[in-house]
Amino acid sequence: MNSSKESRLERQAFYDTYRKTHPEPYFAWGNLPPTERLEFELLSTANYRRIYELFQGDPNPFVLKDYKDLNDLEEYVSYQLSYSYYSPRRGGCNWLYKLKETPMYVGILNLYELSQETLADNHKKGMIGYSTSQQYLGMAIQKKRSQR
Repeated sequence: MNSSKESRLERQAFYDTYRKTHPEPYFAWGNLPPTERLEFELLSTANYRRIYELFQGDPNPFVLKDYKDLNDLEEYVSYQLSYSYYSPRRGGCNWLYKLKETPMYVGILNLYELSQETLADNHKKGMIGYSTSQQYLGMAIQKKRSQR
């Protein structure tokens, strides 16, 4: 067995063990309410390949490389669904977003670094990120989405 496959199996074993001690998410995740033009869909094993379809070959250096390679994307999704959704100190969630009128997927919205730890006011911090597919840039989607 090669070391990449071994490390992937080790990570999955860790995630499985972690989930036994943290069976429920510490934050309430669900689909976000729609905006005038966009609908949001919680990342899942059923829709994650849409991310690869949106970003494979995207030259934008600000788009995560994990979105551009299917193997890296599968590891990213495994981390998100098995660890990040259930972590009290490194919580996070992802939503794909799509246009209401088509309904074509156009990007991904990330909420991460959430914590219930009160030390240094960590519970008051968090980060938001998003990536929009190159073909939909310039449609004023980002500004409206980030105002939500």
